[in-house]
Amino acid sequence: MVALRSLSVRSAPGYKPCIRGHRITVQEILEWLSNGASEQQILADYPQLEPDDFLAVYAYAAELAAGRTVC
Repeated sequence: MVALRSLSVRSAPGYKPCIRGHRITVQEILEWLSNGASEQQILADYPQLEPDDFLAVYAYAAELAAGRTVC
């Protein structure tokens, strides 16, 4: 899946998937969104992110929700 290429996903113990090239985790972005932050607010606070990074986060979450392993 193309969107997942924006993520850095390792299978090392304790490692959390991050946006490629950054230390911002998928979990952090999902928590911000679930707490009411909009994509535009997050982009304003973290200008190193790109709109396509959200597609990667959503694709990753969808894969996990479907019970698939992402690596």
